[in-house]
Amino acid sequence: AQFAMDTDSKAVNDACLDMLKNGVRQMSQKNRGKVKLPQRTGSRCYIAHAYVTKQEKNKDAEPNAIDLFKHTHCSKKNGYSEPVKEAIAAMEAIVAETGHEGQEPKSPTEVVSQVLPKSSTFLQNVGIMPANKTRSGGTSSLQVQQLQAQLEAEKQESAGLRQELDTLKTSAQEAEAKIDSLQNKEDETNALLR
Repeated sequence: AQFAMDTDSKAVNDACLDMLKNGVRQMSQKNRGKVKLPQRTGSRCYIAHAYVTKQEKNKDAEPNAIDLFKHTHCSKKNGYSEPVKEAIAAMEAIVAETGHEGQEPKSPTEVVSQVLPKSSTFLQNVGIMPANKTRSGGTSSLQVQQLQAQLEAEKQESAGLRQELDTLKTSAQEAEAKIDSLQNKEDETNALLR
């Protein structure tokens, strides 16, 4: 059931290397298949593509988050993929909906963050929103608010304890004064009895 294999052989090394590379290729292909909204920026990163978009297409005005989403997810050959078309339609519907109902219109950044899944890092990658600090060891605004509330509660508790300590000090001083006066009366009584 066992067979001998020459691990120093070039053919064996090539076969093992080929199997490992094939496994990596299959895993990469599987992971690429899971991507719902693939970027179409080529070899450029989001920030570089956003900079070029700002320089070339929108010379007068700064592109908003929806424009950047459209530019970074549009293929020159095929246009938009179906999930991207759905996301753009949802974004435009939200913008139109908030404008008609008399509500305060949402900013394009809010609209994009509402439509994209929570796990999407598009806005951080484009440079519109700061990176999520909870991953890098910082604190989120929710944590800051919780810590501020906790600090305020501790300050109030400390003030209450300080007030209680002051009342205890005054009562202790009054008790000492009574003890001193009783001691003086006792001394006077003893002096009279002698």
